[in-house]
Amino acid sequence: MQFRRVSNRSHRTARYGKRVSSGATDFTANHPLVLILLTSDISSVLVRGQLTHLMNEGFRVHVGTAVSFQSPASFDEGVTVHNLPFVREPSPMRDLRALVATIKLIRHLRPDIINVSTPKAAVIGMVAAWLCRVPTRVYTVRGFRFETMAGRRRSIYVLLEKMILSRAHQAIFNSASLRSTAESMSLIPLQRGLVLGGGSGNGIDLNRFAPSILPHRNHVRSLLNIPSDAFVIGFVGRLTADKGLDDLVTAFIALNHQATSLRHTSSWVGNLWLVVAGSPEDGDPISQETHDILHSHPRI
Repeated sequence: MQFRRVSNRSHRTARYGKRVSSGATDFTANHPLVLILLTSDISSVLVRGQLTHLMNEGFRVHVGTAVSFQSPASFDEGVTVHNLPFVREPSPMRDLRALVATIKLIRHLRPDIINVSTPKAAVIGMVAAWLCRVPTRVYTVRGFRFETMAGRRRSIYVLLEKMILSRAHQAIFNSASLRSTAESMSLIPLQRGLVLGGGSGNGIDLNRFAPSILPHRNHVRSLLNIPSDAFVIGFVGRLTADKGLDDLVTAFIALNHQATSLRHTSSWVGNLWLVVAGSPEDGDPISQETHDILHSHPRI
């Protein structure tokens, strides 16, 4: 299979499976190769800084992900990015195509370690890594989609998680509670999963979020026409049913109705606001009622 190197900064069009390079770091063949698989390059923030650390420790680092050429995300300098045809929602033919492309990429790179995370890349990536007998297979568990599902769909996703975890040599969980969920559902044996420190996906960049460089809260509130003494609930993420946005809006409306009926005008309930930041997706849409409330409620 031929790979064509192009600049990650310009993101010129590359066919699926072809190489999109973000740097010219040249490791010799005796350095272990790590392949990171993510569903979409928007998830680059989940591994930002980690990849540089791995390279500083002597690893050759490659990433396989669906590259968005309209608004490409930025991976750490020196990482080689491979465009793979992952899609978020179930699509048998496209998923089969992604599986074939992933197997070809693994056979080409022959990684020593593979790390998969985010739902679709985890399923396809772990199956491909198992079929190709990658020596070390790691699953970073950032959440379970089945937790917001019911019925047959939930059962299918539970089986998929069990399959991924059974093929992984190591499972790293974002939190102790997430590991407890896996243990209680017999997805993993007790204490098999690893939680790093107190649990986190990628920690918090204290330089990026230092109070000295962030805008003052009252300035931001004035831009959004929110009173300085308001109690604000914030939501940041994809505007999908899977993220629980329907439940959040329902609870917000219920609290507002409670404040109106009980006249809690001086309490936090009577001065409650909701700030939502994110973009919708067609594959898992929020309800029409939630959509209408988000676009019409004066305190959202």
